[in-house]
Amino acid sequence: MMASVAKTVQQLSIDGDEPPLPYIIKENTFGAIDTFPPLAEIPVIDISLFSLLPPSSSAHSPKEAEDELEKLRSALTSWGCFQAIGHGMPIAFLDKVREVTKQFFALPLEEKQKSSRPAGSVEGFGGDSVVSEKQVLDWCDRLSLRVYPEDQRKLYLWPENPKDFREILNEYSINIKSVAIILFTAMAKSLNLEENCFSKEFGERAIMQGRFILYPPCRRPDQVFGLKAHSDRSGVTILLQDKEVEGLQVLKDGKWLRVPVIPHALFVNLGDQMQVAMLENAENMAQSLLHTEMASLAKTAHELSIDGDEPPPRYIVKDSPFGSIDSSLPSAPVPVIDIGLLSSASSNEELEKLKSALSSWGCFQAIGHGISDSHLDKVREVAKQFFERPIEEKKKYSRAATQGEGYGGDLIVSDKQILDWSDRLALKVLPEDERRLDLWPENPDNFREILTEYAVKIKSIIDLLFKSIAKSLNLEDNTFLSQFGDRQVLIARVNFYPRCPRPDQVLGLKPHSDKSGITVLLQDKEVEGLHVLKDHQWFKVSIIPHALVVNVGDQMEIMSNGIIKSPVHRAVTNPNWLRISVAVSNEPEPEKEIGPADGLIDEQRPRLYRSVKDYAAINFECFQNGEIAIETVKIASQ
Repeated sequence: MMASVAKTVQQLSIDGDEPPLPYIIKENTFGAIDTFPPLAEIPVIDISLFSLLPPSSSAHSPKEAEDELEKLRSALTSWGCFQAIGHGMPIAFLDKVREVTKQFFALPLEEKQKSSRPAGSVEGFGGDSVVSEKQVLDWCDRLSLRVYPEDQRKLYLWPENPKDFREILNEYSINIKSVAIILFTAMAKSLNLEENCFSKEFGERAIMQGRFILYPPCRRPDQVFGLKAHSDRSGVTILLQDKEVEGLQVLKDGKWLRVPVIPHALFVNLGDQMQVAMLENAENMAQSLLHTEMASLAKTAHELSIDGDEPPPRYIVKDSPFGSIDSSLPSAPVPVIDIGLLSSASSNEELEKLKSALSSWGCFQAIGHGISDSHLDKVREVAKQFFERPIEEKKKYSRAATQGEGYGGDLIVSDKQILDWSDRLALKVLPEDERRLDLWPENPDNFREILTEYAVKIKSIIDLLFKSIAKSLNLEDNTFLSQFGDRQVLIARVNFYPRCPRPDQVLGLKPHSDKSGITVLLQDKEVEGLHVLKDHQWFKVSIIPHALVVNVGDQMEIMSNGIIKSPVHRAVTNPNWLRISVAVSNEPEPEKEIGPADGLIDEQRPRLYRSVKDYAAINFECFQNGEIAIETVKIASQ
């Protein structure tokens, strides 16, 4: 059946094919498909009244601007969307945007495929990324392109035909970015917040993605969706609709409604991350998928613990495919390896232990790493001192709403997400020129110096392990290192697990496998909490005070063609003791493609994984969809 999915949706439509089964909606929690529900009375807002120019240059009165702000507030709290007019883009220009989009999709398939989405990436031309056999596919083709930050544009995916496509997209992006800034400021004003509070949340290098979507004619509109029911993961989405053909519907109060076409308006809707940002900045505001329960999430896990609060429902683990939480587990016989012996002339025995450990457990305790006991104690100490700072001090280093770097708790991407009982500080250490030093704490005053020294030493250990793992598999030393590139990414995560009154129901860190190549963890010196899953049974990892716990991530499993396993692990909570850990992990350059090493593929062991770029992005998308990322890059057995 999946053979027909090899056709694009446009090809299926042109060929007059019936929609294949993967496109058919069978059961839908949001009700049956109604192609002509009642028309929605979506608020129409003139955003020119929110101009950032001085009042003297505006033809509008302050009273008009205040009234429009109130309309905006009402729209956000009742609908979560609106139609924006007065955005400053000429009618002729919007028509050009539509026209070049139409011209691109009208090109021969071979021409469009020059911009095809690379395997494992979300950018480029194509249909749905198929991540599950049970997935229902959307009846549309898309071209997805990152437009900001500008230095992250993948111009090789930007179509050269139509000839003016790139120029028009660039100009449209500049205009939309300006509109977004105006909207962020106006939303904040309408909710009586500081004007730049949302802009600060998203940061100076906020990501902006352009998506061009073609919905071809479909013979079964009663059974097939152009785009499944969803809420956007974004901060704000700005949509230029088709000029003539309706198709967008919104769910309000349990009923689907048609969004009317206003030819030269922009349809604006809030994404999940803007709702979270609003909840973090005030109490009663924009309509939220999470509603009253989310009010308690304004507190960090540390604050909840200090205040003696019961964990809010969003932290409670209800059903888990990984079993119940049990803190009284057997200790894992995780191998202990002296990595100081791996580079010696007589290293064969230790290399064999390394191979055995990683193919059976996917992790080991590393001794002989060359980092002094006193330095490891300093790392733990400055980590603990940072989290003991007043909350106002720590919030100076808060991560932006859409970013992984900085101080905070879980990045909330779904209303169904179970949150971790932990606070974190995540910092990019390498490449050095990409460090966000504004997020590196100045207190304790030696924090930066100690973390830098520690991370540099861990980088040397990771490089040694990459070479040693290659040797243990009879490969060239640089087989895995070369896949990660000269500018591999090194991330340090300082984890703080506060005391928790319900350790039987709340996890410090949900079960997961790491997206990295290798993760090196410095455990708390006294309080246990790390569990690893082996053969469907959980084991606790014992503390060896000055050992480092090394576990391989999904990307090493891919490169080793499944010989080495990326272990599922979790962190539990403790009612009596807080716990600290520091994890340092590496990822390849975002543009580097990784895949199984050629020397590990043969007739007896065929290729098990496809090559991927930017696996971190795949991991993030799968996390939102409830998918296990490593499963989505496996090649189905024939």
